[in-house]
Amino acid sequence: MGRLSGHLLPGFFFISFALWWAYNIFFRYYVSRKEAVINGRSRKCLRYKSSLLFPCHTCCNGAPVEAFLIVAATTIGIIGELVTGFRGGQFVNVGNTQHMSMYFFFGLMAFVNILLHYKFSIPPSTDYAVALLAIVNEALLFANHLHGRPPMDVLVHTLLLYPMAASLLCGAIEMAYRCQVLAALGRTYGTILQGTWFCHVGFILYPLPGMRVWDQEDHSQMTVITTLFTVHLAVDLIVLMVIAGIVNLRVRMMDRPSVQRVLKNINVRFMKDSNGSNGDATRAMISESEDEL
Repeated sequence: MGRLSGHLLPGFFFISFALWWAYNIFFRYYVSRKEAVINGRSRKCLRYKSSLLFPCHTCCNGAPVEAFLIVAATTIGIIGELVTGFRGGQFVNVGNTQHMSMYFFFGLMAFVNILLHYKFSIPPSTDYAVALLAIVNEALLFANHLHGRPPMDVLVHTLLLYPMAASLLCGAIEMAYRCQVLAALGRTYGTILQGTWFCHVGFILYPLPGMRVWDQEDHSQMTVITTLFTVHLAVDLIVLMVIAGIVNLRVRMMDRPSVQRVLKNINVRFMKDSNGSNGDATRAMISESEDEL
């Protein structure tokens, strides 16, 4: 990632997938709230269920399109790092191996999600476990990626460890408590924060012609960098709030059959991910929801 494109590419992917997650998480949550209101239940008794990735129910017959895209993107990333690592027939950019490792684990996460979708005999929530491992691997690589670099370079990359830690903690809680929407949103927030800061770091370290050139040894400028990170904290939160408002308006306009159909798709998806461990309970939930609606 020792160039602008090396920061913009992963940043773009983090932002894109996080926005997709945010939309789907809020959509599931508000649909669950509306279903509870329709059936006269307390909003504390929601049928919200979280998932690591989200299939596309409007096309491809609910296929795990997102997971396939992640596998494709990480494969392209690995090939790109491998090809650009060679000079004169020798592999000289050793740092590329760390980037390849990061891509591999996120690609493995998506691959496991695909296996769960197609009911392969693997333990439920294995995709969550691999995702947590991918975040640990990413944090480990970044923590040991900065030896001998200028102070500002070290700072901007060290700040990335905070959203990684947040994603790791929230992802672990989400894996254990699939009904906790705040845990899913916390994971999403950590991911979009990684993405926006990744992109900003690229422009700080590799400014385009005409852009400000930062003095990477100036501690006063490093203070400004930390303040800019807090701006990302605020802006990314506002983005999630805007998405929540838009999704809430959409769900308010849905009729009962639409709510029933969405909840059924979600519960069937959850039953696939559970791989039978919660199958009976989920089938009962689907049946009960259909009777009430």
